[in-house]
Amino acid sequence: MKKEQYNLVLIGFMGTGKTSAGKIIARKMKREFVDIDEKIEAAAGHSISKIFERKGEKCFRVLESNIIRKISKQNMLVISTGGGAVLNPLNIKRLKKNGIIIAFLSKVMIIFNRISAQKDKRPLLSAANRTQGLKKLRVLLNKRLPLYTASADYVFDTSNLTPAKTAKEVLSALKRK
Repeated sequence: MKKEQYNLVLIGFMGTGKTSAGKIIARKMKREFVDIDEKIEAAAGHSISKIFERKGEKCFRVLESNIIRKISKQNMLVISTGGGAVLNPLNIKRLKKNGIIIAFLSKVMIIFNRISAQKDKRPLLSAANRTQGLKKLRVLLNKRLPLYTASADYVFDTSNLTPAKTAKEVLSALKRK
């Protein structure tokens, strides 16, 4: 992979800052920002929560994999994946072929506080109350955390970072490479 031609791929759990920091990184690198979840919604003609509600997670994961297959063939993008993209090893294989994988991690309570106001956009966390939602988040995060770290070329803890500071740290790390 030519150094200047690679994609920068952001993975991590929802609420870790992939979209917010990713847009800043893309602007500073003068690259197009691609949000996989937005591409899925456009392709399906429904919000992600509607896809989960009407067709289930399995259908969503197929759509996700198809979009990743198409997007990963392009060059010089900053790509923000959905939090569950790492569940399919083929997604990571495709993204790694032409990309540098950056994992954003964050503490459970920080993630919970960031996303709790967006329940309608977070179908895997829809729960009757905050305690159930937090329990569900812990289970999902524990399942995915090893996949994030094993897939990544770089790992950043965004718990106490603003999107701008996260972007700055990512860009600094890439310059050192």
